[in-house]
Amino acid sequence: MPNDRNSHEVMMRERLLRAIDRRDPWNAADLMDWLRFHFPEYLMQGDERRAAADFAEELASDLANDPAFPLVVRNLRDISAELSR
Repeated sequence: MPNDRNSHEVMMRERLLRAIDRRDPWNAADLMDWLRFHFPEYLMQGDERRAAADFAEELASDLANDPAFPLVVRNLRDISAELSR
């Protein structure tokens, strides 16, 4: 039986990639607003900024070796750094 949390996070990543690809670059406020609107429960796990920073960094790490997403990876890493301050 698939893990619901993993399935949920896969769906979040896919939706974010479609959204971020439409308007690049995003900033930390854009990601926070997007998460609050589409996946508010994800941010309720604790510190909102930390959760969003971790999400951005994990996605950037997953895409780091994909030649189709270099600008998205850099953008996500910038967002993660901004949220981690």
